[in-house]
Amino acid sequence: MNTPSNPFLISGYYSAEYFCDRKTETDKIRSALTNGRNITLISNRRIGKTALIEHVFNRFRGKSNAGFIHIDIYPTQNLTDFLSALGKGIFNSRSSKTTKFIDTLMRFFSSIGATIVYDAVSGQPSFELKYHDPKRTAKSIDHLFDYLEKSGKQFYIAIDEFQQISNYPEKNVEALLRSKIQHLKNVHFIFSGSHKHVLISMFADYKRPFYQSTDMMFLDSIDPVIYEDFIFRHFSNARRQIKRESIKLILEWCRNHTYYVQYVCNRLYANNSKKINDAEVLAVFNEVLEETKATYFNYRNLLTDAQWNLLCAIANEEHAAMPTSAKFMKKYNLGGPSTINRSLNALLDKEMLLKDEKGYFVYDVFFSRWLEKLQ
Repeated sequence: MNTPSNPFLISGYYSAEYFCDRKTETDKIRSALTNGRNITLISNRRIGKTALIEHVFNRFRGKSNAGFIHIDIYPTQNLTDFLSALGKGIFNSRSSKTTKFIDTLMRFFSSIGATIVYDAVSGQPSFELKYHDPKRTAKSIDHLFDYLEKSGKQFYIAIDEFQQISNYPEKNVEALLRSKIQHLKNVHFIFSGSHKHVLISMFADYKRPFYQSTDMMFLDSIDPVIYEDFIFRHFSNARRQIKRESIKLILEWCRNHTYYVQYVCNRLYANNSKKINDAEVLAVFNEVLEETKATYFNYRNLLTDAQWNLLCAIANEEHAAMPTSAKFMKKYNLGGPSTINRSLNALLDKEMLLKDEKGYFVYDVFFSRWLEKLQ
């Protein structure tokens, strides 16, 4: 296997060598799936859910009698889109693209109103759902699951942004999928997503079809001590010197958030410096904020004055436990509680703010650091 040019990956999964830790989470997911339990994986965006799923699948891939399907349904808008995503996932998951394999799939997919088309340039086949009758969608999904169940393999399906099904216009989508999934013995699921309150409601509300149907896992940040060792090792392997203090500075500035840590380390590594110190780390911080300022200035035009002022205040605090407290309102001259509550709700809807056990915070770390510089 070729090695990546930069060990600090920004997206995707390469191999265990370039994946930091998550041993406990990996073992828990593997144990659940191996023992026939589905699992729901919840975290904020860009913490590393997708890479963790690929890492788990990579650990399974030694099994000859297993198939792996990983789909992202965030772009889907209805049940037919879901069917298309699932069909493509099944097609792309199979390593063999022989004529016999294509013929078998063509016969099967034609039964659900889909076709396998060939790229005019590369000649490679791909799945395409054409002229599908929406009234047949539910039955077609049933056929797909039945096909996997009777394939003679154990299939593992990861569905990213699973909360999206709650936005479909069709009625009773959760009940429809639950009724099919609960009877499968050879098909196992990872449901993942970043909208915590929606997913918790789907799987923990006794009135909902998926109530207590899976194990639940909340993915948090990587242990900073382990992350520090990971970063130090990859710079050392490339014969680059970086001080432990400089790594701690990166982790602290990026709030130990996986994507932002990876991005900063990727930029540092790309500089090809043999000795990296705090000055070079700070220079990368400034470069990143300078490059993104046009986007962040544009955010200002999308917000009211009250929303913008509240966003700046929360960024300055990093976490705001009680933004409607008299002390907080007076410190930042924000107006009354009703104004702040309206702004909070608007910023949460726009996903510019998130809330955790510590309080409200600006989700985009780079944006938050940029806002701090405006104070």
